[in-house]
Amino acid sequence: MRYAIRLDRTVRARHAVKLPNGRLEAMHEHLWRICVTVGREELDGSGMVMDFGTLEQLVWQIVGPMTDRVLNEMDPFKGDRADYPSPTAECVARWIGTTLCGQLPSDVRLCEVRVVEAPGCTAIFRPEPGR
Repeated sequence: MRYAIRLDRTVRARHAVKLPNGRLEAMHEHLWRICVTVGREELDGSGMVMDFGTLEQLVWQIVGPMTDRVLNEMDPFKGDRADYPSPTAECVARWIGTTLCGQLPSDVRLCEVRVVEAPGCTAIFRPEPGR
């Protein structure tokens, strides 16, 4: 992508990660920092990748419901799912990214979603090329 914009939002939520031995770690809270980057090859007629306000609305529709919630109790993390086995930062980033991909204008592409779980601890999701 030649041009890109990034939107950062913060959400407070709790989770308990399913450990490799099948047990859940203790429930704990994070101030999750969500960073979404979208891009396109050429700017639109207004000189933008896309309107920041529109991107903010799309992102907030996805991450807003996380606010002050237990992620383990939210779709897609509740139950025993193979695609999202646990609300890890990596799975949260992928969930946000795959959900957002289907809502972006056709000429705008998701570059990446970064989820900062704690200072120095960042998970990154990048969709496959062409998505």
